Amino acid sequence: MPISKPRDLLCWDSRTQASATWMPSPNNSSWRPNLEFYPDTLQLLPGDILLFQPLKPGLTQKISQAFQRSDFTHAAIYCGFDHEICEATPMDGVALSSLEDSLEHYCVLARRVPGLTFEDCSRIAIEAGKLRGKPYAFSKVFQLAWNRFTTLYPKTDDAAQLGVICSTLCEHAIIAATKGRLCLRRNKDDVVTPARLGETGQLVDVQIAWTRVKRP
Repeated sequence: MPISKPRDLLCWDSRTQASATWMPSPNNSSWRPNLEFYPDTLQLLPGDILLFQPLKPGLTQKISQAFQRSDFTHAAIYCGFDHEICEATPMDGVALSSLEDSLEHYCVLARRVPGLTFEDCSRIAIEAGKLRGKPYAFSKVFQLAWNRFTTLYPKTDDAAQLGVICSTLCEHAIIAATKGRLCLRRNKDDVVTPARLGETGQLVDVQIAWTRVKRP
C-alpha cells in the first residue's frame, strides 16, 4: 500500500505568512513565547488532540512512514493551562510540557471531538492528566513494528496491558471522558496511532492561524 500524502493544511503553510503580529507586554507581565511564529491558542480548547509533523524530514518521520504510513510522528492533548500539553514521551513517560517546546521543529494539526460541551472537552484533558507518571510503553512500539510486518494486531483491548504511548494516551483520555461512547478503533483488535488520529472522521480539524511574534 503506498504511503498516503499528508493532507494540505492551512495552518502548516501559514507559518511564513502569519495572519497577525503579537507584541508582548512591555513589563513582560504576560506570557511571552520565544519562537518567531506561534499559533493562536485562543482557537484551541482543552482536550483538543495535537498531531505533530517534523518541519524537516528525519529518521523518526521515515520510521513513522514505514510503520503507520503517515508523516505524523507524535500526538498530545492540549490542556489549556499556560499553554500546557499532556504527552507520553520515551524520556519522561506521561507528563505535562509546554506547547512551545514542541513547535520549534514541528508543524501541528489540531483535531477535536465534535459536539462536546466545554466541560466535556476539559474532561479529556483531565483524564489525560490522571495518567501522569505512567511510564512510556516501549514494548508497545516494538509491538506496532511487529504488527506492521506480520499484519497482526494485539488480541486485547485492556488499556493497562496495551501500555501508554502518545496516541494511546489520547485514546484512553477520550474513552474515559466520553464514557466509552467514542471508540477510535476500526475493530476491537485495532491499535490507535497518530495516523489514525489524523484520518478518522470521528474528529474534526480545528483551523489555526499563526501569529508572528514581534520583539519590543
